Amino acid sequence: MNYKEISLTDIIGWIIKRQFNTGGTREKFFCQNPESNVEYFFKQSMFKEGKDGKEGKDYKFEFWSEVIASKLGQSLGFEMVDYNVAIYENKIGCLCPSMLKTDSFENLEEGVNYLIAKNRNLIPELNQDKKASKFYTFDLIEQAFEFHKFNEHLPKIIELIIFDTIISNGDRHQENWGFIVKKSLREIEIDFDDFKKGTIQVAKILYQHNENVVQTIKATYYLLEILGVVLYIRIRYLFNKVFLSYFPLQKIQYDNFLKSRYGKYLKPRKKQDTELLTLFSPIYDSGSSLGRELSEEKIASMLKNRNQLNSYIDKGVSEIRWEEGNKKISFFELVEKLLSKYPNETTTFITKVLDNYDKKQVDEMIQLVDKDVPDEFSEYKLSDLRKQFISKLIDLRINKLQQTFKNYANSKDIS
Repeated sequence: MNYKEISLTDIIGWIIKRQFNTGGTREKFFCQNPESNVEYFFKQSMFKEGKDGKEGKDYKFEFWSEVIASKLGQSLGFEMVDYNVAIYENKIGCLCPSMLKTDSFENLEEGVNYLIAKNRNLIPELNQDKKASKFYTFDLIEQAFEFHKFNEHLPKIIELIIFDTIISNGDRHQENWGFIVKKSLREIEIDFDDFKKGTIQVAKILYQHNENVVQTIKATYYLLEILGVVLYIRIRYLFNKVFLSYFPLQKIQYDNFLKSRYGKYLKPRKKQDTELLTLFSPIYDSGSSLGRELSEEKIASMLKNRNQLNSYIDKGVSEIRWEEGNKKISFFELVEKLLSKYPNETTTFITKVLDNYDKKQVDEMIQLVDKDVPDEFSEYKLSDLRKQFISKLIDLRINKLQQTFKNYANSKDIS
């Protein structure tokens, strides 16, 4: 399959909207193209500052991993956020369009917001030993999807794992995937006093009779009543954003409360279905991959020594454990378990990869990925050695994925 052509954009003159403090020196922000009004997200490669006098770690080429992973995924038939190269002042990084449409009620809900309904240890503030990752398992994802009636989305997690297996992405944590919730505008035709009382009642439960919060909610609804604004989605959006942004579990409880209590009163403005629609997001945040942490010296050594390279491939582990209490396992072990438990879905995704993989096309994409980088950013260009390594890594991992599938098929006598 084809991928979208790689582009380089100078975003000087764009509107910088929201910036993030990541605890390091890299810059991340939302920005808007003033001509198209489309919102984008820009981020540099990560620099991890050292502790206790130790030298920091510069993941200088991480943004290239993001761009290459995006284009590779497209060529293999995965639904990807489209990352390209961008420069801003004296910085270079990757740029992608927002997954959310600016003219509609859409919100990105990260996976963790759903998982905590089944295991609150994933909330850092409640997990004293700060090792939330040990609770992050495929088994937990299954339980959470069952709880939220999201079973139809489980194959997307399997697909995500297959993709991460190809690029060796060991950082697919619970904030690096999610759902796009599309909220259609609806008219509410219920008794407003009942709605107001019910919402204040649930607010008291959630906030343990915090009168300041309750009074603020009351005042908000009285003001809305005076103005005659009784649009369900507006009220829900305001409450979610202002009061529930820091309480993801309570937010889910509140959403379920409104849906169960008032859903029958909500009438679509048009004949077409306007129920809340939840879609699994395209794949994003895949930069911790393709050997982005390796030095040029290490890459040179592995290219000369096949045993070293094979060892590197075998040692890579998935961030998603299989079951709680177990250690992280290799990507290929995880694929074996998925083949055993979900043979049809896993086979479909592996077959798609093998059918779409064009080594020549991928090699050419990697060779040309940085061709438009200006001279002043030449130090950020990928060396021929690193390009060769990335191509080799992808090819070997796809071959190993194919062998893993063949071994499974042979064990089941699948032709």
